[in-house]
Amino acid sequence: MIKTQKFKILFILFMFSFLLFDIFAANAAEVFLESKKQQVALEEQFIVDVFLNTTEESINAVEGKIFFPDNFLEVKEIQDGNSIINFWVEKPFLNSKSNISYAGIIPGGYKETKGFLFSIVFQAKANGNGIIEIRDVKSLLNDGKGTLTKTIVKNLEFKVQNLSKDPAILKNYILTPQEDKDLPEDFKPEIAQNPTMFNKKWFIVFSTQDKGLGIADYAIYESRKIEKQIAADAWEKATSPYVLKDQDLESFIYVKAIDKAGNERIVVTDPKYLLKQHKTWLNLIIIAIVLVIVFIASKILWKKYIKSYK
Repeated sequence: MIKTQKFKILFILFMFSFLLFDIFAANAAEVFLESKKQQVALEEQFIVDVFLNTTEESINAVEGKIFFPDNFLEVKEIQDGNSIINFWVEKPFLNSKSNISYAGIIPGGYKETKGFLFSIVFQAKANGNGIIEIRDVKSLLNDGKGTLTKTIVKNLEFKVQNLSKDPAILKNYILTPQEDKDLPEDFKPEIAQNPTMFNKKWFIVFSTQDKGLGIADYAIYESRKIEKQIAADAWEKATSPYVLKDQDLESFIYVKAIDKAGNERIVVTDPKYLLKQHKTWLNLIIIAIVLVIVFIASKILWKKYIKSYK
């Protein structure tokens, strides 16, 4: 009798804990992998997409790593075009032969079931079965505090099979490069200063997106005059935030975003302060105007004085 009661209690506790876990998991964010192909041929290329499901929560930051068996797969390309990530703290990159790291921010938060983060183009290099895994994943709530929320993952299994020796079939296993004629999206860099950063030096913050293959690089050029054309070797490769060379903030700042297809967008930030040379000329003009006014006023007064004297 006692054993029966204990069993009932244990069973109820088990079911209660299971329900609690199920409810908690239902409210957790999820990072998951998808691919149109999970059975691929040797040397075939295929795409794996990384998505975020926020369930009922608003998420404004994510990070993690994608691990894959490098004895079976090789990364050919990483694409982040049209990602929900507005600002990459760490753009997805091959951290080692077998893992990809990423970290990004979504200002204002994101609350949808299938938000695209980035894609990985793999090429199969050996026969066998394997799993592409998501590890060290973190999601932060858009609550003004950066609260860490529970995040579950959904990995992806794959199988590599023998390749047909037919050259016509072999050709179809290599992905055709995606055409991208669109420029990176327009953006507005911001000049800022922070007492805890860069020894209080002025810096510029910038970020944009590309709906095609994603942003490849940024470059910056500073000039005390408006430039109609900038030489290719005058640009300096840059990452945000970028410490400005002109700490007097008297230069035009040209920021160039280049996508992976080579399309470029250039935006210009005007000087925060008037150029010194412009200040000098402005001062001279003001002095000249004042002198002219004084001269004219003097003549008028002199004429009035002469008339009154007569």
